[in-house]
Amino acid sequence: MNTRDKILHCIYEDMKIFGFQGLRPDKAIEKLGLSKGAMYHYFNNKPEIGYLIVEEIIQPEYLAPFIPLLSYEGDPIDYIQQNIFLPMQNQATDHTLSLGSPVHNLVQEMAPLDEGFRTRLAIILDTARDIIADSIRRGQEKGTIVPDIDPKQIAGFIQTMIAGTQGMAQAFRNKNLFSASLEMTAQVLDGFRKKTE
Repeated sequence: MNTRDKILHCIYEDMKIFGFQGLRPDKAIEKLGLSKGAMYHYFNNKPEIGYLIVEEIIQPEYLAPFIPLLSYEGDPIDYIQQNIFLPMQNQATDHTLSLGSPVHNLVQEMAPLDEGFRTRLAIILDTARDIIADSIRRGQEKGTIVPDIDPKQIAGFIQTMIAGTQGMAQAFRNKNLFSASLEMTAQVLDGFRKKTE
């Protein structure tokens, strides 16, 4: 990892704790033994740093579990349950639950205040929704998903449940609540499977 990327990742770790408005980029990079001047050799200002973190770190992290759905040939509900919900449950710790989702934290904090953040975050959420919706549509074509539902609405429902579950877990720091909410969402998704005769 080059110096520029090390700076972004270091600042990102502090941003997860303090939010963007509470972030002090110069303080964050002191851990790397770098000066404020060194930081501004690579970046012009704090908003630019925030935008780059969203584009280069948060977006790939958020989309990573959804990308395989683009070429997944099986039942998309199985994939979502086994490869998105289950890892979220297994990897949850008191620390990660307390930090919440970087995407949804920034949506709450910065989307109302800064159009640059809002548009970048909307791209991330729209991309994930489109990937999920496309997989649901393919499931309908293959006959594994009931035909009388709107794939985009189901995709939006899945995203909303993930965001809500993460928000509740962040507030209560309760892994059991987090797991129970995801399991309930998984059960609701089972209802969208086409029944075999």
